[in-house]
Amino acid sequence: MTKKPEVDITNCDQEQIHIPGSVQDFGALISYRKDGQITRSSENIRELLEVDAKEIIGKNISSIFDADELKKIDKSSSELLRPSVVLTLKSGKKVNALWHSGADEQYLDLLAQTPENGDFTAAISSLGVKLSSTTSEQQLAQLIADTVREISKFDRVKIYKFDRDWNGAVIAEARKESMPSYKGLHFPHTDIPKQARELYIRNRFRVISDVDGAQSRIVEEPGMSPLDLSFSFVRSVSPIHLQYLRNMNVRASMSISLFEKGKFWGLIACHNETARSFTLQEFSFYQTLSQLCSNRLSDLHKLAESEIKLRYLSTIQEIAANLLDSHDLKSMMQSHPTLDELIHSTGNVFITDGTILRKNSTPDNPTLHALIEWLECGPNEEIFACDDLPARYGHDIGAYACGLLAAKIPNHNKSWVMWLRPEMSKSVHWAGDPFKPSDDSPYGERLYPRTSFELWKETVKGISIPWQPWEIEAAGFLAKILSRSMSNKVAI
Repeated sequence: MTKKPEVDITNCDQEQIHIPGSVQDFGALISYRKDGQITRSSENIRELLEVDAKEIIGKNISSIFDADELKKIDKSSSELLRPSVVLTLKSGKKVNALWHSGADEQYLDLLAQTPENGDFTAAISSLGVKLSSTTSEQQLAQLIADTVREISKFDRVKIYKFDRDWNGAVIAEARKESMPSYKGLHFPHTDIPKQARELYIRNRFRVISDVDGAQSRIVEEPGMSPLDLSFSFVRSVSPIHLQYLRNMNVRASMSISLFEKGKFWGLIACHNETARSFTLQEFSFYQTLSQLCSNRLSDLHKLAESEIKLRYLSTIQEIAANLLDSHDLKSMMQSHPTLDELIHSTGNVFITDGTILRKNSTPDNPTLHALIEWLECGPNEEIFACDDLPARYGHDIGAYACGLLAAKIPNHNKSWVMWLRPEMSKSVHWAGDPFKPSDDSPYGERLYPRTSFELWKETVKGISIPWQPWEIEAAGFLAKILSRSMSNKVAI
């Protein structure tokens, strides 16, 4: 078995976690070429085959499984969700196997056969009915947490949602009373670095049986490149992440990826205070659960976006009719209530040929002229949207505008329509200090996984409520309508 490496996260974001060179000891691995020649095996294969790993390297897979058993693997490999299969070794012992395809090799995750732990078919059918009744993201998240905890029996199940910067927030939770709650807490993006997120995208299901359990080294032919274990059920785990879980007093974990319209949205993160076993049957079930929940999440967002779009299209049509019929654009812009209803803001600005029309809370004219010059000198974009304008612009106009949505009016020089939002000072509740990933050691300060997940409050300033995609789209539509009105020589 492999020795536990020292934990140091100096290069955490560069750790090659898809090629660990070992597997968790609750399962074994055999890799072989298309012609059946065995190229690698985990050391713990002896527990299943009663022969050392190095002794099967170079032999054919048919020396372990009969032809009929290999046909089961071929059939499994052609199915979409790659269900596990029960195979009989030539010794007569039965094992559960999950097939994976590599570039030049294919490999099997192997687990000793265990009794099935529940009727997953009934669970999937029941889940489908429950999912269809949800009407909001929050309701769906809580349903997923409750359902997964009921089925999996994990001590705590969290629904972890990413923001645009890959920080995470726990938006729903189901737990036993003795487990601390993380609901409402935020976690920095460094807790799940880029390469870990990429693995979650490729493989929707990841388990850790025991953070203190042994890891079994993979024995291979000399000179071989490391085997990509991205899809392996038994892939060993980064020592950094293992220590992270220990710091949370977690012994076993299970993570299930969630997607929204094809984009990695978040995780179902499950924690247990004690070590636990897993079956390959669970692999297939939770892959299906991930797909069903992701589909419902996408459907709910599409439905909400459709309803919003219908409302703003109706408002756009009303504005268009009034603008095209109006002979006084100034009066129309400053008095028409639907402009504020279209995109919620505290200030509106219309600028063309040096003329400025302002409504509600806006900066003075010199400040707006300077802002337009900055926009004109920036990237050649038709629409500019941000919720952190002071940091980008370099000048403090936060009293009026921390959020700026500006749409260039086509075919008219230095002509823009803008919406402004003020600063939204808010408190973010983090699980531990996200800005202190280091701890003192006998050798001085070194980077280690965070040891504290106690509530840590941060007051965030200099930002506004973010602009929604439909608001940005609506701004573009209005800019085009204004262009037509101006081309028709509507009075300013």
